[in-house]
Amino acid sequence: MTKKSTKTRGSATRKVAAKRKPGRKPAPTADFNEETDVLREAAKTLGFKPFECRIKRGASPNGYGDAYMLTCGQREYFVMESSDEFEAAAVEGVENDLDKNPELFDRNFIQSHVNIERLRRDLHGDVYNSNYDDFLEEANQQPMRFLKKHDIDIPSPSEKQMRDHAEAMSDDDKSASVIYDELIAEDEESRWITIGEDPEIPDSEVESVAESQTEEQLKDPIDYLEDIYGSEEAVAQAIRIGGIDARAAAEEAVRLDGPEHFLCSYDNNYQTTRSGFIVWRHS
Repeated sequence: MTKKSTKTRGSATRKVAAKRKPGRKPAPTADFNEETDVLREAAKTLGFKPFECRIKRGASPNGYGDAYMLTCGQREYFVMESSDEFEAAAVEGVENDLDKNPELFDRNFIQSHVNIERLRRDLHGDVYNSNYDDFLEEANQQPMRFLKKHDIDIPSPSEKQMRDHAEAMSDDDKSASVIYDELIAEDEESRWITIGEDPEIPDSEVESVAESQTEEQLKDPIDYLEDIYGSEEAVAQAIRIGGIDARAAAEEAVRLDGPEHFLCSYDNNYQTTRSGFIVWRHS
């Protein structure tokens, strides 16, 4: 299903004209522009007498396409000239819904029509900059934690830093050379702890971590948008940022689900009259 619905799509009900005996003249085709023709043929298809129904010309329920409204007692029906008109009205309505209410549609269907590469590309700059700022702050405030968290090799203090420390800590009981040798024997993290300093994180490491995080977050850019906006608004944002071919999407939706899914809200069924008019109940 492409569009969410609380109703189950029914099978299309089509009446097929009986075969005529050889030599019999075919019945005249009703003219859709003649109100009485439409009334007579639609009423017969629905099982009413023409005098039991009232007819009024207008548009289909979604406001698209030329149609008649037929009122028979407490029931209301719509009549369109052909299956092509019926389908075209459904496509127009779906296209309008995609523009105004994209949350009505299944997320996977929307994603198949959104330009995901463009969406990912257009989101990248803001997402990367946000990640970079966060990681830079972490690297400056807790450099050792940053290195461990992101599985980055801990650098060793420079030769000068270790010798300066050894000189500063030497006394009559322990020479600078002994202190230096002890530092060399320690691992990198312990050396920093011993000299009481923190390693300086190169900006390239921060950039690399920010880029990796951004790529991970944007593997599924709609998922990323859902985390920020929620599931319904995320779809609208994805369309706004990445763009969508609403006409192509609408045509596919109608092809997959049938025009009745979008127009025949009463019971998802319609009938076809002898002249090819499409008739369906509205209420």
